[in-house]
Amino acid sequence: TIVEVIDESPARVEISLDVDRVAEILEPHRSKLELPPVNADFEVDIETNEVTIIPSKNGTALDPESATVELLAAATSGEGSGALVFAEGAEPEFTTADAEAFGPLGLVSEFTTKTPGVERVHNIHLMADTIDGYVVWPGEEFSVNEVVGPRTEAKGYKRDGAIINGEVICCDEPANVGGGVSQYGTTIYNAIFFGCYEDLEHTPHSIYISRYPEGREATLGYPKPDVRFRNNTDAPVIIRNTYDGNSTITVKFYGNNGGRLCEAERSERSNYTDPKTVYEANASLAPGTENIVSKGSQGWTVTVTRIMTMEDGTVIREPYTHRYRGTFRKIERHPCDIPGSGVPCPVEVPGVSGLSEADAVAALSGAGFVVSVTYADVSDASQDGIVISSEPGGSRSPGTTITITVGVYTPPPDGDS
Repeated sequence: TIVEVIDESPARVEISLDVDRVAEILEPHRSKLELPPVNADFEVDIETNEVTIIPSKNGTALDPESATVELLAAATSGEGSGALVFAEGAEPEFTTADAEAFGPLGLVSEFTTKTPGVERVHNIHLMADTIDGYVVWPGEEFSVNEVVGPRTEAKGYKRDGAIINGEVICCDEPANVGGGVSQYGTTIYNAIFFGCYEDLEHTPHSIYISRYPEGREATLGYPKPDVRFRNNTDAPVIIRNTYDGNSTITVKFYGNNGGRLCEAERSERSNYTDPKTVYEANASLAPGTENIVSKGSQGWTVTVTRIMTMEDGTVIREPYTHRYRGTFRKIERHPCDIPGSGVPCPVEVPGVSGLSEADAVAALSGAGFVVSVTYADVSDASQDGIVISSEPGGSRSPGTTITITVGVYTPPPDGDS
C-alpha cells in the first residue's frame, strides 16, 4: 500500500495499491479460484432419440489489475468488501461451434437381443454400463476389448458358461469369468452392421446359438476375439446401452452416417458335415459296450451379405461367409475302448483251481497276469502240488497280480493214523 500526503490547501491523503504485490498475494489461490474450460458435450434422450448440445464454457482467470481496483475501492469506501474480477480464460478444446459443425445428429441404428440367465446377465450389464456414453470421433477406431479391458472378478465380473474348445463349459476355467458377454458382442456388432460403419473385426461363434442371428453374430474373449469398427463418417458416433431388467439388451448408435442404408441378406445353408465324434471314459461300462450321451449336430456354411445403399443410390455388397462346426457327438466307453488311450481292456482270469502249480502259472502268465504263489497245508495227499484257490477272479486288466494257493501234503509220522 502506498500512502501519499498532498500538501495543498486543504491537505489530502491519496492511497494506492501495488498491482504486482496484489498479483503475488493472489497467486497461491489461483488453483482454487479459477475455473478450467469445459468442453461441449452431447446429451441423448434415449426415449425420444433426440441429441442436443451442451454448450462449452471458457475457463476463468484472475485479473490482478481489476482486483487491485476493487480492493482499493473496498478499502476507501468504508464498506470493507469488494468482488474479485475474473478475466476470460482458456478456450475448451471442443467448443459449441465445433459440436454444431457436425450438423444434426440422431439415431442411426439400434439392435436388441434377449438375455436369459442370471450371472451372464450381470456380466452383460456390467460391460454395457462401461461402454455406455462412449463417443467414437470421425476416423477413430473402436474396440470393445480396449475400452472394457480384461474381465476379472476384481472388476465385478462373475463366472458363467463359455465356449471352450468347441463346447459350452462352466465354470472352473479362467474364460468363465465374464461368461455371457458375447451377447453384448453380438448386439453391438449388429448396431455396427445396420449403421453402415466399417467392420474391422468380428468373429461368429464356432457353434450355432439359436438366440443369435445366424451368421450375423460375434463372440468375445480377451485379448481376442474382439469386436472393432471404424467410424468412417463425418460425424461422431455416440454409443448408448439400455437394458430391460433381465430380459433384453439394446445398443443404440447416434450420429449421422450421411444417409446410408444397410440391409442384410442371408444365403441358404450349404456344405453340411456330420458331427465330430468324441469319446469319454466311463470305467463302469463293460468293454465292447457304449453309451451315446449326445447325438451332436451337423455343421454348415452360411453367407451373410451387407447390402449398403449410399445416398446417391450406389449399392455396395459386402459378403461374409462363416462355417459353423456343429456340436460334438459324445459317446461313453470303457477307457480301454477309447482310441489312443493306451489302456488295456480287462480279460477273464483263467480258472486254475485243480491244476498243478506249473500248469496254473503257465495259464495265468499266458493270459497276461502276474502270478504270486502261496502255500497251505492239506490233509489229502491227492492235493499235494495242486492249486486249491486263486484270487482275484472275474475280468481284470492285464498285469494284475493273481495269487494262487498251492496245497502241501505232509505225511503223518509212522504209527499215527
